[in-house]
Amino acid sequence: MQFPLLKTRAAVSVAPQPKVEGMVFKFCLADLKVDLQALATSVLASFKKLPDDFELHRSQQLAFLESALDMQFTDRERSRYLVQGESTAVSVAISKLSPAQVKEYAALGPVRFRRLARYMATAHAGKAAIGRLPVNSFDPQTAEKRGSQDFIGISEVDDQVATNPAILDIVKYFCEKIFAENPQAKRIDIAMHQMHVIASENRPFVTPEGIHQKGCDYTIPELVVGNINVQASNSTIYDGLNNILVYANLNEGEGIFHDDQVYWHGNSAIQPSKGAALGHRLSFGFDFYVS
Repeated sequence: MQFPLLKTRAAVSVAPQPKVEGMVFKFCLADLKVDLQALATSVLASFKKLPDDFELHRSQQLAFLESALDMQFTDRERSRYLVQGESTAVSVAISKLSPAQVKEYAALGPVRFRRLARYMATAHAGKAAIGRLPVNSFDPQTAEKRGSQDFIGISEVDDQVATNPAILDIVKYFCEKIFAENPQAKRIDIAMHQMHVIASENRPFVTPEGIHQKGCDYTIPELVVGNINVQASNSTIYDGLNNILVYANLNEGEGIFHDDQVYWHGNSAIQPSKGAALGHRLSFGFDFYVS
């Protein structure tokens, strides 16, 4: 896969000031004194190597089979295929497709690629000390929280990305905001998702979770590093009454942050630019678990 040359916008236009007080706002890397151009240059090549987000890919295949054959897999059959990528029930279902449906099923290639990095932050006199955690490990101290055991099987972000000074600065900045908001907190576990989304005219990328909460305490659902041949899509944060708090068209170097226990997040469909066969969205997401 070849990306066109990434031409990031200079990080000079500061994002609008948040309209909502508290732990929900839009931001840009310039606010954090992070150089977008330097970050994009150092991490772009790693996006080309991201593996298929197999769980999403397989769930889309299951949805196609259920729709095409007007049937439904059991929870056990679904779970087996999502985890193992093989299932007798799925094989039987594929055998019942028409030749045209088989071609359509085969064309359901992956549309999201991702890797993960994990960190742990501890508070020291108002500052956050950041350390790495292995992705594929079980941490008994956080057994009651997602962000530990639930990531078994997901591959690790390249070291040069996970230890990039700009990435660590972003993690540190938001951890210190969270510690200030939660003075009793002793530790924050962080899951960083590196993501590459592909959109075509026939298959715009639609967030599979819809309007949702991530299941963490705080989140940056998306920090955009590269928009390559994509139309503008909107990120929206809602309160519990479905009122829109933040409505943002995220340009390169911009993201949104919010309290995931209180607010909800959604994205409009990502589509390629007019005349482009494919559009690419390159981004990072950060989930924060407080203990």
